[in-house]
Amino acid sequence: MDISRWSTLLSSQSNTPSPLAIDPISEAQIWINFKNGSEEAYHYIYTTYFPVLYNYGRQFCSNKEQVKDSIQEVFITLWQSRKGLSHTDSIKYYLFKSLKRSITHSAKKSLKYYQMLAQVPPFEVIPSVEERIIFSQTESEHQEKLHQAVNSLSPRQREAIFLLFYQDLTYSQIADLLAIEVKTARNLVGKAIQTLRKRLTFIFFLGVVAFLDYLI
Repeated sequence: MDISRWSTLLSSQSNTPSPLAIDPISEAQIWINFKNGSEEAYHYIYTTYFPVLYNYGRQFCSNKEQVKDSIQEVFITLWQSRKGLSHTDSIKYYLFKSLKRSITHSAKKSLKYYQMLAQVPPFEVIPSVEERIIFSQTESEHQEKLHQAVNSLSPRQREAIFLLFYQDLTYSQIADLLAIEVKTARNLVGKAIQTLRKRLTFIFFLGVVAFLDYLI
């Protein structure tokens, strides 16, 4: 596939469902198909994970266009090097790692890395995470208290919570993304949950305790 077809494929936002979406197969098989040159698998990966990658990338970069450019770079590099890629059964985790590396490299290369970090607030869990924790709770006062409680956590605790609760990554994958030990990742989440338990007694009746116990 030449560069012009990359551009067409990467910019395609067709509403027509992919056969892969109609007849789901495992991520491992989709990845194998992609490595074997399947443009259908490539298109599926792009359309499925672009929004997720964009949300994640915006946690590290204040420049929206730079995030989009980094994602495009990830996917172009992905296609170019597909034959030599390692096996994975979690495409999202693989892409997260690639995007984080790409954004960091780009920021350092432009000599604006530290300036950019200073402009971006500490890692903040997006509302969808909070919505999953409180289930059907809609009272604005409770939502605000929950938002404040979650964002009172340390940046690394919030990132671990984001990756575990919202992205469903494993502790091993979280540890790899944060460049820490698996035990440390578990401790980060455990301490964050303890903090939330203390601050959020007002929503215990919604079953949050059982939910958090499951996640730990």
